[in-house]
Amino acid sequence: MTEVEEFIEVFRPHTGRYVEKDPIAGYRLKRAELTPKIVEAHIKGQRVISFFTRVTRNIIGLDVDDHKGGGWVGGEPTARLLHRYREVVFRIRRKPSGVFRSDHGVHVYWILATCVPDRILIDGLREKFGELLTDEEMRIAEILPTNAAALKIPRPERYLDEALNEARFPGYRAMAVYAVGEIFGEALTPDNLRYQRTSRMKVARSANAAKAGKATNPAAPEMEKSKADEVGAWEAIEAEANAECDTCAQAEVGAEAKATPVEGSETKPMLTVGDIEKAEHECGPFKNGQGNGQYLRLIKVYRRAGISQGDAVDRLKGILARSSAYVGDIRTGLEGRVEASYRRLTGPAEGIGLESAALRRDRHAMAFVTMVIDDLGMKNPQERAAAERFLLRLWAWKVYLDGKMKRPDEAWAWEYENPRFRKMMAEGWYPLPSSLLRKWRHDYNRITKSLSALGVIVESPYHYSTDLRRCKHYALNLRRMQRTGGKLVIAGTLTITKTK
Repeated sequence: MTEVEEFIEVFRPHTGRYVEKDPIAGYRLKRAELTPKIVEAHIKGQRVISFFTRVTRNIIGLDVDDHKGGGWVGGEPTARLLHRYREVVFRIRRKPSGVFRSDHGVHVYWILATCVPDRILIDGLREKFGELLTDEEMRIAEILPTNAAALKIPRPERYLDEALNEARFPGYRAMAVYAVGEIFGEALTPDNLRYQRTSRMKVARSANAAKAGKATNPAAPEMEKSKADEVGAWEAIEAEANAECDTCAQAEVGAEAKATPVEGSETKPMLTVGDIEKAEHECGPFKNGQGNGQYLRLIKVYRRAGISQGDAVDRLKGILARSSAYVGDIRTGLEGRVEASYRRLTGPAEGIGLESAALRRDRHAMAFVTMVIDDLGMKNPQERAAAERFLLRLWAWKVYLDGKMKRPDEAWAWEYENPRFRKMMAEGWYPLPSSLLRKWRHDYNRITKSLSALGVIVESPYHYSTDLRRCKHYALNLRRMQRTGGKLVIAGTLTITKTK
């Protein structure tokens, strides 16, 4: 097997895009296939190619540099580089699978026996290193490559031993392989990830309740843990929505909802769709000399509103498209800039409050909700209002999960924590855990049975199972109903239609 084949087999690079260094234009993203010939040209020194990882990957890569001291003096590593490298190895607690010299430092790799979603692996490393990866002043290394950021393909002639001395390259396939647990212990097991997510949500809810002056039950944490163990995989996931449900009704009418507090920090109100649009309108097109200030204001709004990194990048690109006269730095490296800003800024818990507020502004959605409530035969204003909130939250949950499926990194992260998530969603079955429904409405069984009778929701053939840690799943036929002959029926389209 050739070195090129070994690299592709061991490192599993993303084959749909790569970065190439141009002598004149510098580093440029190429949305083209990373072929073995391109890899070979890099290994031979004919081209300079950097690779991305796939959405799920089996390598840990850390870029350790000493830009101040240059990294290398007379072929020897500087004291700063050597210290940073030793600290990185100490934190991982396993000898590197491979170390390769770079211009100002080293690229250090650990090969994993199994693949882990990119986002989960990055979160695990940040948890392990803390401020040494997240704080700009204290940072000793960068997590590279990732699915969003590339790093140069390691060349055999740049191979170093664990003491950073030049050494003979044994081949990519000879590099040591570690089980995920050898490096992360139990931290990245699906059970622990779910438990940690639930714990964070409990802290957020407790802080919000305390800030609002609500009484809390001292025994609640143990009760919640017992409940999480019993319910299984979806308890942690639904906690994301539950964290917002206490303020969801406020968000739906445009009021400010609570953000998830970071321990020791002040709780900030979560912004609504109207707040986002207002900020974008007031900032207007980017202006030369003012771009950084405009960017900082917008990114803070996006973070507090719960906008994902990808959506924040898309919205900023839309503003840049309208900023024809702007030639500042924000036009380059936007994705990396947003990622760095999101690491520094505090945002709300993920949830459905923002989606629910957006749906309330959608006349087609509200027409459908009103149509369903009419068919449920509800006359009392309070009863109709409660049913409206439930339906909007149900719809917002669908939008929230659809958004996860649109982002491969998020979908694979959820799949890692909750096996069969992608399969169920691909078949059109959405998870509806009982504890989530109970949070929305204490007598949820009554309304779900009525919605099932109308065909608005349809229970899947994959029944609830404690052994498989699977909650009930439903098809959510929202925006797919019409009234025909006095009854609601599946319309099969994505628009609301009314027929007499």
